Amino acid sequence: MIRGHMRPSAILLASLVASCSARPQRVAAPVVATATPPAATAPAPEVPAPRADGRLPDGPRPMRERVVMDVDPAAPRFSGTAHIDLRVAAPTRVVVLHARSLNVSSVRAVTPEAIPAQHSRRHAHGGRNDPEELVIVFDRPLPQGDTRIEVAFDGAWGDDLQGLYRARVGEDWYAVTDFEPSDARRAFPCFDEPEAKIPFTVELRTPRGLRALSNMPEEDHRDEGERTVWRFRETPPTSSYLVAFVVGPWDVYDGPTSPVPVRVIAPRGRAALGATAAQMAAEHLRILSEYFGQAFPYPKLDLVAVPDFLHGGMENPGLITFRDSLLLAEPARMTAGSRRSMAGVIAHELAHQWFGDFVTMRWWDDLWLNEGFASWMGDRVVDRWHPEWEAHVGNVAGLMWARRADSMSTTHAVRAPVTSTADAVASFDTMTYVKGSSVIAMIESWIGEGPFREGIRAYMRDHAWGNTTADDLLRALSQSSGRDVYAVARSYLDQPGLPLLAMDVTCEPGQPPRLAVSQRPFRIDGEAPPAAWSVPVCARYDAAPAPKTVCAVLNAPEASFALETDRCPRWILPNPGGAGHYWTRLPEARLRALLDAPGAMDVPAKLELLATLEALRDRGDVSITEVLDVYARLARDPSPHIAARVADSFWAVDRTLITAAARPRFEAWVRAQYSATARRMGFTAAPGDSDAVKNLRRAVLTLVGMHTEDPWAHAEARRITQRWIRDPAGVDPEALALALPIATRRGDAAHFDALLAALARATLPQERNLILGAFTGFDDIALLRRGMELGFDAERVRAQDLRSLFGRWSHRAEGRAVQYAWMRERFDAAKQARGRNARWLINLAGITCDESDARAAAEFLSTRIGDLEGSERGLRENVAHASQCARNRSRYAADAARWFESHAPRR
Repeated sequence: MIRGHMRPSAILLASLVASCSARPQRVAAPVVATATPPAATAPAPEVPAPRADGRLPDGPRPMRERVVMDVDPAAPRFSGTAHIDLRVAAPTRVVVLHARSLNVSSVRAVTPEAIPAQHSRRHAHGGRNDPEELVIVFDRPLPQGDTRIEVAFDGAWGDDLQGLYRARVGEDWYAVTDFEPSDARRAFPCFDEPEAKIPFTVELRTPRGLRALSNMPEEDHRDEGERTVWRFRETPPTSSYLVAFVVGPWDVYDGPTSPVPVRVIAPRGRAALGATAAQMAAEHLRILSEYFGQAFPYPKLDLVAVPDFLHGGMENPGLITFRDSLLLAEPARMTAGSRRSMAGVIAHELAHQWFGDFVTMRWWDDLWLNEGFASWMGDRVVDRWHPEWEAHVGNVAGLMWARRADSMSTTHAVRAPVTSTADAVASFDTMTYVKGSSVIAMIESWIGEGPFREGIRAYMRDHAWGNTTADDLLRALSQSSGRDVYAVARSYLDQPGLPLLAMDVTCEPGQPPRLAVSQRPFRIDGEAPPAAWSVPVCARYDAAPAPKTVCAVLNAPEASFALETDRCPRWILPNPGGAGHYWTRLPEARLRALLDAPGAMDVPAKLELLATLEALRDRGDVSITEVLDVYARLARDPSPHIAARVADSFWAVDRTLITAAARPRFEAWVRAQYSATARRMGFTAAPGDSDAVKNLRRAVLTLVGMHTEDPWAHAEARRITQRWIRDPAGVDPEALALALPIATRRGDAAHFDALLAALARATLPQERNLILGAFTGFDDIALLRRGMELGFDAERVRAQDLRSLFGRWSHRAEGRAVQYAWMRERFDAAKQARGRNARWLINLAGITCDESDARAAAEFLSTRIGDLEGSERGLRENVAHASQCARNRSRYAADAARWFESHAPRR
């Protein structure tokens, strides 16, 4: 049934039925009904073929769009009319725009004389099979100048949490949009490209009693019988992927009114849980406004807690959508980790309001402009907002993660070609977010905080409400700093990988000491292709009366730089602060001298050292005994950040290197090192504990409880968990987060059923996530499989919950083998039941530590994920992870066993 504004002169077009979900759908054949043609029909014009670069062909371009839609979340379909104002450069009968999975019922052009459409055609662009382009051919040419076209349509709800979809909470239905990167075309016809940045007006017809919200403030609403018509103010120039609206029985929490009104929008009865998030957002806005040197660009800010949401957050201007677990919380029930996660995601999405929404990339190959900057800026906001959290230390760990990913054969250039929807989806990955952020951090560290901020402000002023490329940003930073930022950034953005810098000090009699540096490409899992980088290099070195730092740009395979000291330094520290996107290697004597020099290494330097040694170990350049010696040396480091990092490292040692024969000595060593600390710290945080201390408690207790058979840890975890089962509100949330996974290890069927009951009564999203993660932590294989089968239970486990259920790997090799086998047994059924959301199971391809299993997983999944757009890269990364684990086990397991044999205490 077609809804919308129909006119007698309209001509029915082809039924545009296509699928971008993971579930196979039948594609209807085109049905074309035309009015009686005139006596002399004009010959068909030449229709432009789809472009190889995935963009729309040249032709009429949009100037503004008004979308009028009928949205009833309880109905099987939605409908509407798109009114699009076009600028026609030369008379033409052809208009090409986007419409995917929509049934288009009529099209006409509104000129002094209405021009109906003669026929349409569907195009699949960018080498894909799904038709995404709507090619409209009019009876007569559209005249040069401004013309409006009206496209009536209807569509089915997205079934993969993208496009315009719906979510259910109890008996209530909610309609939600999520359009990035290319799903606006699944909700209404439009020019669905970032560069088509135009004003949008949204008008919605909903059942009476529901609430509708959109990017801009409501202009008015009126009841018409059983319907309510909602009209919203026109947006500033906005890309289609940022248009957003929600419909449902939403509740509203009114938060701070300065610097703009901030509200939290939540499902019925839950808005008050957004008070903490609203206050955070208002405080973050002030920090961001100060940094950018301009006020928040939009008139209001609504934060929407979506009950089923694919991502963490989506930066729709003025109407940011979030997974509910990142927005709704009772302050007294929040853990330090959940508070940090909430702050980090809110800061990230708010940074986008300027950098991404106000100024937008021109095409998806520059996605890093959005995501890399927002990741960097979000971390900076949190560190400025609560410096006592020491978020900058965690940021260093993030930079190490970026380097690690960039060292694998699965890496790719940050600015990679995007020629299809699948390419655009795949672009949202580690390179875009974390390497993009790492490159930005390196540039800021090199040119200085002040010049960097001034360059950002100039870039925002020059491109307000417009589109840009990376070159525009790099040009602004070069001008503000007086340095060739373009050359440095291009070497990191346009080629994959990173260099390994070998550093040493040369001291010749009568000459100032010099820092000698050479570069070569570094790759963990194979030979890296030839490459060279422009590298901003820094090193701190021993000098009197205080250490000094030398910085320079390495533009050649090797160079040396004079040091400002008369004596030969006793030690050198490469990459102080860890901002440089490169690995370093010191001669063994220099490394020993650095480790032995009191005060030479701060917390970031030690984190840098650990990550570097692990990368060199995985490449085969240092032995496992060298790495374990450093772990043992730093295990008792006075900094809780370092002690926690070392404890976490033993999880990977256990998974990768510890065989059944070596396990007794490994467990003995771990218990000797950590059991006393675990007892001293206990499961419950002490008043005044910093986040760093809480993180250390988590690392130590998880290592002892999950990777050894420590009787105290298991008994205490059971006691806390049983008390929580009896009295959910009577247990400290930090203690529960630690105890529940440990207690579940040896849990029985009664414990499993108690978890099911707890899941049913859980009202806080964070508690749901904790419980769901526990279901895959049973040592009992039958219960482990039963937990994984919950992935098919749509009543208990929503689509967004699959990441919590399948995001935790078993701590036991036997359990991981079961999870891997289950993935192969159940993947097809999961895909049928869960559609595109089944792609979370692809992560289980990385769970194995066996090369033959890794190859089998690649072969098995590669034939099954063709319709899961953007999943190919994730599969390659997981298989590479598994293969690297297998190589490390083959290379180092025997040496690791001997190390623990010689270091474990004797009874």
